[in-house]
Amino acid sequence: MSTVAPTTIPDWFAGNGALVPESVYGSLQTHNIRRINPVVAEMIGRNVASMPSDPGTMLSIHQLRGQSAGEDASKLEHSVFATREPHYMLEILGCGTDEQNAGTSEEWAVKTAKEVAQVDEGNVVSTAYVSLMRLASMKPDEAVKKAFGTNAEVVRELKERFDPENVFALALPALK
Repeated sequence: MSTVAPTTIPDWFAGNGALVPESVYGSLQTHNIRRINPVVAEMIGRNVASMPSDPGTMLSIHQLRGQSAGEDASKLEHSVFATREPHYMLEILGCGTDEQNAGTSEEWAVKTAKEVAQVDEGNVVSTAYVSLMRLASMKPDEAVKKAFGTNAEVVRELKERFDPENVFALALPALK
């Protein structure tokens, strides 16, 4: 079956919207890893096999490569984001469409994330995407460092320079 076809942006959104639950309960986990070697692949497969069968629970893998991954470092010197080496981002969604089932999904996600961190420790990149971080479990400085790495202080200085009155006080991670 081929699902590749011309479409419009509104139709694309409508089609994707039909696949995504309107609301979920739970939390996200994430790790960036340098490579998916056999040990990591086996661990991912084992955890996907035990994943709760809720449409809000999933594991998604994205790859960062090419120019945005630092193949030409001179093009990246103006980026404040820390994760600029080739890597795979694991998005581990521990959510349930039903509040009563969310706990099972969250437990699965936490277990999966712990296994990712332990199965090949040298393979885990120390930074993460801010939109997937568990900010509630982190100190503000830790979150800023994890998102921006060595550029954390640059981001803080930019925040102070362009937002001295703290209009964007609710931005995450907190910079003040």
